[in-house]
Amino acid sequence: MNNLIYLSKWNPELYITLKKDDIHRRYIDFNRVQYFNLPRKNKIIIGECTFANRDELVNKFKNEINSIINTYAVESIISMTTKTFSYICWCDKNKLCLFTELSLKQYSEYLYQRVQRKEIKRSSYCHIIHDLKFIFSLLGYNENYFDNILLVSKNDQESNQSYSRSDLKKILPLLRALFKQTATQFLDNPEKHKSSYVSSYTMTFEWNGKKYKICSGISKMMVAATYLMAYYTSTNTTQLFTLKRPKKAGFSIKDEWYTMPVFKRRSFKIIHVEIGQHNLNIPKYCMNFFDTLLKVSTAIDNSKDALLFQLCITNDVVPISSSTLSSFNQRFIRRYHPMTDDRGNELLPKISRFRQTGSQLSQINQGELASSIILGNTPNVIQKHYTTGNHHDNNKMLQETISIRYEQARTKESIKKIKETLHISTLTYEEYLKKLSPNLKVSANGTYCSDPFGNKSKIFNKRSSKYKDNLTLACADLLACFGCEHQVIIQSVDDIWCLLSFKENLEESLYLHIDSKHYEDNFKKTIDFINNKILPKLDKKLIKSSNYKLVNEGRHPLWKDIDSMILS
Repeated sequence: MNNLIYLSKWNPELYITLKKDDIHRRYIDFNRVQYFNLPRKNKIIIGECTFANRDELVNKFKNEINSIINTYAVESIISMTTKTFSYICWCDKNKLCLFTELSLKQYSEYLYQRVQRKEIKRSSYCHIIHDLKFIFSLLGYNENYFDNILLVSKNDQESNQSYSRSDLKKILPLLRALFKQTATQFLDNPEKHKSSYVSSYTMTFEWNGKKYKICSGISKMMVAATYLMAYYTSTNTTQLFTLKRPKKAGFSIKDEWYTMPVFKRRSFKIIHVEIGQHNLNIPKYCMNFFDTLLKVSTAIDNSKDALLFQLCITNDVVPISSSTLSSFNQRFIRRYHPMTDDRGNELLPKISRFRQTGSQLSQINQGELASSIILGNTPNVIQKHYTTGNHHDNNKMLQETISIRYEQARTKESIKKIKETLHISTLTYEEYLKKLSPNLKVSANGTYCSDPFGNKSKIFNKRSSKYKDNLTLACADLLACFGCEHQVIIQSVDDIWCLLSFKENLEESLYLHIDSKHYEDNFKKTIDFINNKILPKLDKKLIKSSNYKLVNEGRHPLWKDIDSMILS
């Protein structure tokens, strides 16, 4: 065997394996560097390549990479070697010596020209130069070469766009149908599907009047579940892959709650991915999905503390990975169910875009504070990376505005008349909110309102005379909420924590009043209503958890100090 490999000039000792986890592996073939233009293995074996006499460089490169395997992440090492291979290949094609100041300078100019042609982003240029600098240093070459190359800023970095409503209407029904149908077939006979080979057609999927045979049914089922979970919880990829199957807990007979702790590596903290029927952004059918997901996950692996998202291939249980998602998009979505967005661009499910969509909806419905809690980020991160929305929708609104202004300047007609001429429908902010969110609206006191723009809102608007007459405000009379027929109490720890913080703030305001009568006239009725009408009807475990949070974390951010009170 060794003689055969020697004759074919492909050395297995130069082919190293990087262990990403217990299942997944990545590979680097340093045999390619020994030949001009870095040919693939099959061309090396059959001799369709030219030897470059780089034995010393190849051995050093391989040894240095082996020395950092335990220090750097596998993906980082793959990224650095891939970019270095591209640099070597470019030098070979342009007949330049490797790892010299001249070749580096010309390569950086070549990359910058690609930036100018919009073929790569500025941020990509910076990443390539950064990785090359590391490899130059690792191999003992002069780092000062990088002092004389072109530098660019990373000012073209873009956050992922959120999905538009029309995008979601195309993606979500497909994912829901796929998960529902495959989960039903899997639960009917789990052992059959767990023991099947990757190429075995063991499931079927019906969509748009067509019936498809499905191989690797468990993989497709769990990928669809992963995407749906990303949409429902706005959780990122790494956290989804490390979620452990939760234990079911009920705060009341009609309210279900699931919580899954997961470690967030980059910010070095543990966050909780939460999903429950009381969460207003999650529809009723989401709970049915999650119940089914728990059954499926348990059928795949019923061990304690098992991961929520796992695959089973010929009875081998493996965790889901990014490559599984990519394969699903390439081989299933693109091949059999291609989709396009409103601009005609390819539309694929992507976890980061689902997360961006969830952030946008939470900011519209509940504000930046709630969005930062849901995403597990600080408000500054939310403002920087999660506030751009969908570029197509944004551009569409800008184009409509420009069209209106152009016609207005040309014809001197009113905006209303021009909208009718151009057939541009006007959607008020209140109507927009009603389309995107449920009827209930959260109040600062921890309760909800089922009719925030009703008759009481009109009364509230009349009292707010300092605002313009055409500005419609939701009712925000926090004290009048208690006893109002539109008030709704949601049994969740955070909401009751906010309510208890509000109550404690009212009680603490006693010393700010003239006397006890002044205090009772202002707040006694509200405090009595909370103590006698609301708290006794709540689940005791829920109140205990909320009180525990109040004691250990302090009051809700809205009611941190007594200055939040407005006395009359």
